[in-house]
Amino acid sequence: MDALVASGNPSFGSLLAAALTAAWTVPGLGLLIPEINGWVIGGNLVHSMIDSSGAVVQGRRGPDYMIGTGTKSDGEQNAYRVDSIEVIFDAMTADYLDFLDEILPVAPLFPQAGYISLRPSLRGSATLSMHNVMGIWAISIEIASPKNLPGNAAWMSFVHKCAVRHNGRPHWGQYNKLDALTVSVLYGDLLNQWRAALHRVSGASVRFSNAYTLQRGLEPVGIVRTVTAVRKSGRKITDLCHAGEAWSPVPVSQAIQEIQAGTMKYFAMGGMSSALITVVSDGHGGHALRTVADSTSRIIWIVCRYVSGKGNRHWRDGSARH
Repeated sequence: MDALVASGNPSFGSLLAAALTAAWTVPGLGLLIPEINGWVIGGNLVHSMIDSSGAVVQGRRGPDYMIGTGTKSDGEQNAYRVDSIEVIFDAMTADYLDFLDEILPVAPLFPQAGYISLRPSLRGSATLSMHNVMGIWAISIEIASPKNLPGNAAWMSFVHKCAVRHNGRPHWGQYNKLDALTVSVLYGDLLNQWRAALHRVSGASVRFSNAYTLQRGLEPVGIVRTVTAVRKSGRKITDLCHAGEAWSPVPVSQAIQEIQAGTMKYFAMGGMSSALITVVSDGHGGHALRTVADSTSRIIWIVCRYVSGKGNRHWRDGSARH
C-alpha cells in the first residue's frame, strides 16, 4: 500500500486491491469482505424512483446499458480494472441454475471480491455465437473481480470448469481456456458448419491462424461431410454426393486430396449407420477410397452393389471379410 501511494498517482482500483489483499492477511477480517462488497454493490442498485403514477418506489429501471454500465463517462473510467469471465447457457434448461448452485456457496472461500450478474436475451443465430442455443432464450452470467487480487486466477479457473461441466459456453473475448475437444462438445454441428464456411472463404490457408484458433480447433480442417450417393462413369465411381449440400458433388480425386490433407472427413451413410471413408493404395501406384473396418473386422467397400435410380446411384452395404 505504501509503495502504491509513493508511486504518485495510483488508481483507486489498485489501492482497493492492495487494501483487500492486506485484509485477508488479518485473521477474521477477510470474512467481512463479502458483506462490505454486498453493501457497496447493493447501494449502487437500490435507489428511490418516481414511477409513472408519481409514487416513490425502490429499485432502478431503465435501458440495459444504463443499469449494467451507466453513463458514457462511467464506462470509460480508468479507476477500476477487473478480471472477468462471462458464460452463456440455454435459459430453457436448468443448467445455469445448477452452475450457480455449485459456485455461489464456495465463492467467499476465494480471495476475490466482485459481482455475479445475470442477463437474459433472445437466442443468437450467428453460427458460432455463444448465444446460439437450442431454446428461444439464452442467459449470460458475468463474474468479475478487481484485478490483482490473489484469488482471481484460481476463482476464474474454477468458474470456467464448472460452467463447461454444466454446458456453459465461455465468452470468446473474455476468460476462455477451451480446447478443441471441448469446443466440439459445446457447439456440436455448429462448429462443423463454421469450419465449412471458413473453408469456403479461405480454403486451407493459415493466414488468419494463431495460437488462439489452433488451441480451440477454429481452423478449416476436420470438416465432416456425409456421403449418401455416388456418381459413376461406367463401372468407375467419379464423384461423392449428398443431395442438397453445397459441396456436392465432389470428384473422387479431390476427396482423396482433402482426406490426405486432413481438411475433410467423409462418412458413408447407409440407413442408420455410417462408416469413415479412408484413402488406401489401389495396388497400382495410385489411391482409392474405402470405409474403415467396423467392430466385426469387416471392410465395407465403396465399390459395392448399387441400387439403380434416377440421377445418382445409391449404395447398399456390401461387405467382404478382411
